[in-house]
Amino acid sequence: MATQSSIETASAKPVGRPFKNGRSGNPGGRPKGLARRIREQTDDGADLVVYMVEVFRDETASRRDRM
Repeated sequence: MATQSSIETASAKPVGRPFKNGRSGNPGGRPKGLARRIREQTDDGADLVVYMVEVFRDETASRRDRM
């Protein structure tokens, strides 16, 4: 019994980009205004930075949380 190579048994997958020219894989895209909303709610990201620094410096937090 002859063994088949993996090339013969593999399914044919498209090489490169699977979408036609001019077509997007994410046609809806990012929701409009999402970046603006995040900036407004986090004081342009300052709140996120403060939170991350607090977690990083908290020696009682687990290593996983600090990473």
